[in-house]
This record gives sequence, C-alpha cells and structure tokens, in this order.
Amino acid sequence: MNIMQHIWSLTFIIIIISVLSSINPKPDYGPVSVAVSRFEKCKGPRRRDCSDVELDLNNGILITYDLLVKSYIKLTTGRIVATSKGKEMMRFQMKTPCDHLLVQSLFKIYFNLSKECAVKKGHYVFKVNLQDLSQKYFEGNYFYGNWTFRSVFAGSECNFLCTIMEVIISPKKV
Repeated sequence: MNIMQHIWSLTFIIIIISVLSSINPKPDYGPVSVAVSRFEKCKGPRRRDCSDVELDLNNGILITYDLLVKSYIKLTTGRIVATSKGKEMMRFQMKTPCDHLLVQSLFKIYFNLSKECAVKKGHYVFKVNLQDLSQKYFEGNYFYGNWTFRSVFAGSECNFLCTIMEVIISPKKV
C-alpha cells in the first residue's frame, strides 16, 4: 500500500470522526486510543495510478510514508466512506479535495500542495503519529469501536490515492 493511500485514509478517518463527533454523543464516546489494525490498497476510479506508495506501520500508530508521485496531478475528486459494525456511518464526497479545510491543510504540509490543488512530481517521505494527530485535530475524543475507512483521491486522468484502513478506537487508559 502506498503512502498517499495511507494519507488519504488518515484524512478520511479524521473527516469521518469530525462528522461523527457532531452527532449527539453516546455512552460509547470519549477520550480514545487509536490503533490501525490493517492497511490495504484499493483500486481507484481511473485506469492508471499517478503515485507509488510504500509505508511502514510501527506499533499500530506510527506510519512512515514513502510516496513517489510519477507525474503532476491536479486533484479533482475525493471520497471518504466510514463503516462500523457493517453499517455505512458516513459518506463524504468532495468535488475538489482542497475545498475541505482539513484535507487541504494536511496535503499542504505533506505534499507542498499548490493553490490549484495540485501535487508536483516528486518523492515525498514523512511520518504520521495517529494518536498525536487525533489529539491535535479532535482533542482525542471519538466514538469507540472498530472502524473501516475507504478513501479515494484522484485527478481527471489518474488515481492519486485509494486505501482501506481498519482502525480500532478504544477508551484511553488514564
């Protein structure tokens, strides 16, 4: 699975969690520990891929991304779907991923995203700590459970990132 896929998966998780956090909290909501149990590359909507990604998962929370973007790509579509207990809990469709503040912020940090929502050809290597990321953006509060996030980001001619990520969100031990 490539780095871009994981980045999009992380972005997808963050977006889903933000949507779920806006729902009236249930007793299964609160401070959490986050652990990734599985990453898997998926097929995007286009015939060809614009990036190759390698990743390393350490202790279920630290992901090292090594992304090779093969050509300049203007991102024109994005979709994140979150499921839990076999039910689709959220579907987030983006005509332009850069229209979403969080997605745009993360991509600018990790990919030097242009004002046109484009990623230049190049080699990108970075690390993401999921626990720190969840704390920074959502104060570490989510719905508990096993979640599957499918995220797809593409340009008009090729796929940028398509991933499926399974995450275990459990109560944080104090």
